[in-house]
Amino acid sequence: MRISRRRVGAVVQKEWMEFRQSKSILWAMSVLPIILVLGIIGLNATLAQHAGSSPDDLGEIDIPAALSGLSPLAVFLVQLNDQMLVTLLTIAVALPAYIAASSIISEKQTKTLEPLLATPTSTLELLLGKALGAISPAVITTWLAYGLILVGLSVVTIPTVAAYAYRPAWLAAMLLLCPLMALLSVLCGLCISSRVNDPRVAQQIMAFLLLPLIFLGTGTVGGWLYISLPLVLLGVLILAMVDSGLFWLTVWLFRREVILTRWQ
Repeated sequence: MRISRRRVGAVVQKEWMEFRQSKSILWAMSVLPIILVLGIIGLNATLAQHAGSSPDDLGEIDIPAALSGLSPLAVFLVQLNDQMLVTLLTIAVALPAYIAASSIISEKQTKTLEPLLATPTSTLELLLGKALGAISPAVITTWLAYGLILVGLSVVTIPTVAAYAYRPAWLAAMLLLCPLMALLSVLCGLCISSRVNDPRVAQQIMAFLLLPLIFLGTGTVGGWLYISLPLVLLGVLILAMVDSGLFWLTVWLFRREVILTRWQ
């Protein structure tokens, strides 16, 4: 099936216009990243002042094998930064999920879905445009926040600790894993919103996507999980396969004629 980039681009522009009018989305896109950036830089700046502290001052912490050569304080900061960076990835999951879960349902409620479905835009083009429209703001926001964190850490914290924040595992996570996680979030949101009439129900269901990230964050700060490049690449491979299958499932589930007749 031939995909028209012009029609896909038109859907993307329409999505951007709509979410720019949503104060809650704009608030989340601006405030949450700022809090995370300031939080991680501030904590590192404060704790780095105690670089000469003895291990007894820091208490008992679990040390992953990959960090065994670092001082206890450096280990603690790396684990803390990893946990905060995992939290940063929640923006790439939560924000697209919120947009996608509300997209189709809100259009139906405002009577703008019927004209959209009546256009020559195919279901594949429509869903691709909606996915790109929801993903791009969240991914760009996450990348910008990550860039600011790297700049801040290079200034305020121990050089060794700062280096761990831009190790290959995190670069791959931000460049590859982040967009794939956002795409998974959007596709799940589109699947749910095409079958559910209430956007609040769709958003509550989407909250379950955050559970794996909560698990990762807990594991990194607890010391029993280390974000390594093989782990990230494995996640990229799994998500790429899941996203591919879920995209075609979403296209199959989104039956425009059924939606028009059922949601009257």
